[in-house]
Amino acid sequence: MFNITAALAAIIMMLAPSGSDFINPIDGETGLAKYESLINLSVSLDRGEYVRVKASPVTYAELRQYALHECKNNRNPSIEVIDTLIEVEKLFNPPPKLRGMILATA
Repeated sequence: MFNITAALAAIIMMLAPSGSDFINPIDGETGLAKYESLINLSVSLDRGEYVRVKASPVTYAELRQYALHECKNNRNPSIEVIDTLIEVEKLFNPPPKLRGMILATA
């Protein structure tokens, strides 16, 4: 009977590169700096850009204030949309530490 596993293993071994192909896998002349931009895809943020909030749970009035005046990702906030998102979140009554998750996502 024909053993498919053994046949696949033999094919893989024949197609695998030989050991001599891996002696110098990195081109020393281009260096690693060429690939650094691919690894660090996120933009580094200065810690001063974060809004410091108090330790007690944030109120919805404070979240509304942050969303209207301090959100750096929304240059032209809509009062109606922000108020609607807050009302939707209130319907689900999340724990105080999770307040504002819908606004943050939007």
